[in-house]
Amino acid sequence: MKKIAGLAVFLAVLILGSYYGTGIVTERTLKKNIALLDQSNGWAFEVAEYKRGFYRSYALLNARFHIPARTFKDSTGQESTQPAVDIALKIPLDIYHGPMIYADSQWLFGLGYAHSDMTIPETYERQFKETFTADSTKPHLNLSVFISYLNNSSILSELTGFKLITMQGKKEFDLLGITSDLQVSAHANHLQGQIILDGMRFKDGMITATAGKTNVKYDLNRTKLAFYIGDADVVFPSMVVMNGDQKTFEVQNLNIHSSSHIQGDLLDYQFKLTLDTFYNEGKSFSPILLDVSIRNLDADTLVKINHQTNHMQQGTEAERHQALLSMLPELPKLVSKGAQFAVNELSIGTPEGGIKGNLLLSLPNAVSDNPFQLIQSIKGDGKLTLSAAVVKKFLNDEAKRRLQMQSQVAVPAAADVELQAMAQTDEQLLKLVSSGLLSLEGNDYVIVLKLAGGQLRVNGKPFNPAMMQF
Repeated sequence: MKKIAGLAVFLAVLILGSYYGTGIVTERTLKKNIALLDQSNGWAFEVAEYKRGFYRSYALLNARFHIPARTFKDSTGQESTQPAVDIALKIPLDIYHGPMIYADSQWLFGLGYAHSDMTIPETYERQFKETFTADSTKPHLNLSVFISYLNNSSILSELTGFKLITMQGKKEFDLLGITSDLQVSAHANHLQGQIILDGMRFKDGMITATAGKTNVKYDLNRTKLAFYIGDADVVFPSMVVMNGDQKTFEVQNLNIHSSSHIQGDLLDYQFKLTLDTFYNEGKSFSPILLDVSIRNLDADTLVKINHQTNHMQQGTEAERHQALLSMLPELPKLVSKGAQFAVNELSIGTPEGGIKGNLLLSLPNAVSDNPFQLIQSIKGDGKLTLSAAVVKKFLNDEAKRRLQMQSQVAVPAAADVELQAMAQTDEQLLKLVSSGLLSLEGNDYVIVLKLAGGQLRVNGKPFNPAMMQF
């Protein structure tokens, strides 16, 4: 009987002690995750307060987001500057210790669980009421962090849908919600996550814009240089802008894939974009494909530049300017190991025909502090293929525009403008072909580029600015 009682006491002490132990591990892991978030562009996080208890703990985070100063132009061309803004938030966290957790009406089994519910801070409540009408709804953020027995973290954040209606102009913005799910390995060497934007709507008078559900996925691994590489995908189904009943802008089925990896001490990066439809002010392009890669960047130098960039975003305007100047000497080092920039494929469809192209620029494997010498050492090859109908349409539109601008006193008949534009188009095409800027191949015009020794050749001829005069 005494043995059983002793065993029961031992187990009780072990279980109670485990709660305190998991509390210590949870605190370390949460601070590690917060340090990871602190690397996000524009954001700065710090643990302002952490009170660790036996079964539960409490933490208060200070978050700051910096929006740089921006310059805008109105419809009259007048410039106005919006000063830089720093948004400060306090994020309270309720933290539950494992190994057995009961929180948010559910049982969880792990090292720890943290949760926070946030709405607009009191410091911005007055500004919200002065800016938006009573029909507006406030955003609400649910944040939770679960730490498994293997010390892996699952960070889930949900921004509920909200609507904003401005007092002045009655502009409306309706966000349907954002969900982010991030999985972090025990030592933060692997990040995997997804961000879902459920959609949004905007209205300003007769102008309305609607965006569909957007999905972002990423899978990243930390390198020995302490920065992340991997794959990311963006799926953006649609965006339509209407002016009354007239469509002015449309994007359909935009897909973006980016990937990066390191071989030795060199970083390679690839970016691929596909788009089914792009429509803007009566002009339609469909489909569109862009495949770009950057190869052989010096990884050590890139880490330094990234660190300086992140530090620059948190400083004053003068500090950011100084940091930018300090980064300039690093740029030649970044491309000093045989860097290459390639447009692997460019393809644009238009009603008149297609546009296709490719380009490769290569730098030597050598360090040069002289930018002029660096430019002289660049080698390049490229080709642009344009449907003859595309070239004629472009030149014809430009000719019409010039003729209409020249006719300020008397408005010429449409038929006369059309005939003159056709004549000018044929004349310009002959000049472009004879100068060597364009070369006719079947039903297409091509531009073949070659760069070597600081000299650019176009279709086998040395480039001269006079080639482009027509």
